[in-house]
Amino acid sequence: MEVYNGDLAHRFVCACGRGYKNKSHLTRHRTYECGIVRQFSCDRCPYVACRKDHLKKHMDRFHRDDLYSFQ
Repeated sequence: MEVYNGDLAHRFVCACGRGYKNKSHLTRHRTYECGIVRQFSCDRCPYVACRKDHLKKHMDRFHRDDLYSFQ
């Protein structure tokens, strides 16, 4: 659904109200985030993400030492 309200930053708007500049970002939102139960969980803490790349960023940011420790 394309909605243009004069603001190019939110040209593509989802029914939930989130707006995106690019149609591909809206499609990604609808596929992985909008109304979807978060499916990617961290095995080291209670964090749960709706997208795999968000979980990877979390792991790099908060568990980097755990990932690269060889004991």
